[in-house]
Parts: sequence; structure tokens; C-alpha cells
Amino acid sequence: MQRNTEKRLTEKELKAVLKLLEDPDPMVYEHVKNVILSQGMNIIGELQLVNHISNSELARHRSQVLIKLIEFQSILNRFRMHKKEGDIFLLEMFLDLQKWIEPRYADFVNERFKRLERIIWLETNDSDRPLDKIRTLNRLFFDIYSYKGVLDPVHWRAYLPAHLLRSYRSSATFLTLLYLALLETVGVPLNLFSAGEYIILAYSGKDYFKRVDYTHVHFFIALMDEAVILEPDALQQLLKKYKAGTLEEILTPMTLPEAVAFYISNLRKALEKDHKTVFANALSSLYDELITWQENA
Repeated sequence: MQRNTEKRLTEKELKAVLKLLEDPDPMVYEHVKNVILSQGMNIIGELQLVNHISNSELARHRSQVLIKLIEFQSILNRFRMHKKEGDIFLLEMFLDLQKWIEPRYADFVNERFKRLERIIWLETNDSDRPLDKIRTLNRLFFDIYSYKGVLDPVHWRAYLPAHLLRSYRSSATFLTLLYLALLETVGVPLNLFSAGEYIILAYSGKDYFKRVDYTHVHFFIALMDEAVILEPDALQQLLKKYKAGTLEEILTPMTLPEAVAFYISNLRKALEKDHKTVFANALSSLYDELITWQENA
């Protein structure tokens, strides 16, 4: 996707470019699109005006598409800025995607994210063991709100925060990454693993395994196909696999860029199924950035 590198259009040039949105020639539109995208957020107001007053249905449709592409440029630019710092701000990214794809719920999601962060902050102390902080979030997620994740949701909305916050159901991948992001706000880093279509979160610490003398074994928090805490029997099965040296047969370590790329890929496919090609095609740029980041790591 083209970056905002060209000089600002004059008023006369701007009017001429916007008028060409009515031209049905695809080659003309491709040139006009590149010129408009190069202007970035500066041109949003003019495109909104076209969308409201133009007599051309084609121009109105194209203005709507271009507004969404320019908004996505801003998301991508913020991602690149954080990428330079070696980080991914998941909560910000989820809010950006919500506002971009389904903006009517953006304020609701922003308020609920702040509430979740505030509750977790109030319910935990800096002196708490990481495992105690994990249990606090588990109680909030699975006992109080009864959040559930599904492995293969049928609609793209299940990959966005508003759906979870309104229906208490979401894609397992989104719920996993939200869980990860919220725990990181209180200083509990988690490890990521993939197991086929699953993403598994794990906390690595000594405090839980002292009594079984597996101090370097990962404590598995949740198997996110149903977003439930692993029962002791399931945990014991993982420990047996570890002791037998076969745990790596079902689990592969994941980096955060890999996990986010997995999430973006699933969201993109769900949007394609619903013929939301503008969003799906734009997300390809973010997916490619994440894959490149991982490959160069």
C-alpha cells in the first residue's frame, strides 16, 4: 500500500482528481486512487463530501472505498512505528480494527477495554505472584463474564472485540490474544505455542511446579478451542508427555508476530467469505508485514 509521500494537492488539482472518480475507466481510477492515497488523512473530508453530494453512484462507492483504505494506512503506519520499537500493542490494534471495520461499536469497545484494564489493576498488586494474577484474570474471564472461544466461527464479527464484549463469545484466537494483552498490562509475560488450529498460552514459572519438581516446565493456562482452564487431569497429561519427551510432538513455540499473523489471516478469510474484499485485501498488507518481521527476527 502506497505511503503518504507526495506533495499536497492544490485546490484546483484536488477538484480535478475527485471529478475523475466518476470515470469508469479502471486505468484512470487506478491512477486517481494512487494520487488520493498519497494524500493520506488530509483528503478524508473531501472524500466524505463526494460521498454525500455526488450524483455519481460510482464516485460515491469509490469515495467510500478510498476512505477505508486511507484509514487502514493509518493503522499500518502505527503498526510500523511500534514495530520499530520491537513491540505490538494488541489492545490498540484490536480497537483500531474495530473502528475501521465496524465503527459503530468503537466507543463501546474503548470504554470496555478501559474497564477491563481498570478491574485487573484494582484486583492485583505488584507484590502478587504471577500465578495469582493469572488466577485473577481467569476468574474475571471465565467465572464472572463466562467468555467462550470457538475454533471455527462462522462470521468475521467473531474476530473483533465488540462481538465478545456483547455476546461473551468470540473466535478462540482473538480471545487468546486479548487474554495475553491484558495479562501483560500487569507484568505477566506468557509464552505462545501452536498445536494445529490451536494457540495455547503458557506461563513459565517455578511457583506452581515446586511440589512436582518440574521447575522449568511450562504451566499451561488455557486450551482455547473452548477457552477453559485446563483441568488437573489435562495438566497431568501434558506433564506426562513432557516427562516422556513427546510434548514437542504436539506443540510448536510461536512468536507474537506469528500469532498475530495467524489471527489476521483468519479475520481476512472470514471477511472474504462475506465478500468484504476491501477490508480483506487491505489486511494482506498487515499480514505481509507480520510475516516479514518474523522471517527477519
